[in-house]
Amino acid sequence: MPSSTRKRTELAALVDLGITAVRHGRHERARRFLEAALAIDPTHEDGLLWLAAITDDRDQANAMVRRALRHHPDSSRAQAALRWLDQPSADTAAPPEGDAPQPFRPPWEAYGSAAVPRRGTAEAPAAPGPGVPVAEPQAVSTDVLPWQPPAVAAQEDVLLADPGDAVHRGASPAHGRPSPPAQGVDLANRPQVSLRRARLGWGTLRNLLMVAMLATVFLGGGALAVLLSSDAQAQSARVALGAITRTPTPTHTPQATATATPSPTATATITPLPSATPLPTATATPSPTPLPTWATAAFLPLPLEEKWIEVDLTQQMLYAWEGTETVYSTEISSGKDDTPTRVGRFRIRSKHVSQHLVGPGYSLPDVPFVMYYSGAFAIHAAYWHDQWGAPVSHGCINMRREDAQWLFEWADPQMPEGAKQVQATVSEPGTWVLIHK
Repeated sequence: MPSSTRKRTELAALVDLGITAVRHGRHERARRFLEAALAIDPTHEDGLLWLAAITDDRDQANAMVRRALRHHPDSSRAQAALRWLDQPSADTAAPPEGDAPQPFRPPWEAYGSAAVPRRGTAEAPAAPGPGVPVAEPQAVSTDVLPWQPPAVAAQEDVLLADPGDAVHRGASPAHGRPSPPAQGVDLANRPQVSLRRARLGWGTLRNLLMVAMLATVFLGGGALAVLLSSDAQAQSARVALGAITRTPTPTHTPQATATATPSPTATATITPLPSATPLPTATATPSPTPLPTWATAAFLPLPLEEKWIEVDLTQQMLYAWEGTETVYSTEISSGKDDTPTRVGRFRIRSKHVSQHLVGPGYSLPDVPFVMYYSGAFAIHAAYWHDQWGAPVSHGCINMRREDAQWLFEWADPQMPEGAKQVQATVSEPGTWVLIHK
């Protein structure tokens, strides 16, 4: 499948999963799906509007709706959402999540073009003249929102999916919504069938792993028994494994016995005394480099034979090392107390020249020099604050733009010429990142 088609299919599947989760009251799960969709296409209308509908921050919701309207100026749904947000009493707080699935109704649905007719327009005819009976007002249907897409069946196997499972087997590449069920399919039993299939799959994988482990144990035990059947074989095995080094046995060579042969004339010979040979000068053995106090077992062994990055969360400092020599250092801004930076030993997995970062409570376009090292945690430049030396981020490691660019160009994997992103591989792994307090 071409890359563009695969991305469109993944985008449509993520948006449908997010909408389905919203309608079931699972707003945190829905937020993750919609944010993953916006990471693929930051201008997607459904992704922006539905994410705005469940956000608690009115300013954030207003920004998302205005962005949708900027890219889709003829969207009646975005216009309805913006009219509602412009009301002084607008409350963008999402409804509480419940155990039973409840249809989600964004608070601004009454401000759509179909629900607020204007006098004298095609949606609302002008007032009748004298003597003309006035018809009873028709109730506006609340089953379908002015900007709401068609309903999606409540399927637990869809809601169990993660944002990484971009292409769900029920998604249609044409419009990204689950395909209608075949004739005679019982939708009520689909969740149990999917869960049973998942359990059977995991059970089969677990059994295969156990068989492989038992085979390894038996084969290893048999090989060990054969090696230890005699001292000679055990000695050979230890040498082969590097446990000991074979040392050649010294051979004794008998010295020739001196035989005195009398000479006819005894001549006195003066034998010079041997000169004193100076003893070799002792060479001082260099002492090993002492380990820093933070280098516990979780960080060992330190990568002292290559490039590596140290992040000190207590001092809010970052150091670039080449072996045992520091080649660069700068202040950083790490995660706040409620969104802390993850501590541990990692490698850079991917590098991106620029990326749109979206998360709970923030949406930051065109963030430069992004380097992911663990899940969504990354080292990147920050243009929206200058509080260096203080933990104010959402968990990532923020740097000044010039510092982030230097580190981006120095760290591995190296970016190919003209490329916008690069992934670490086995042959070209990423630089080590050690984060400690």
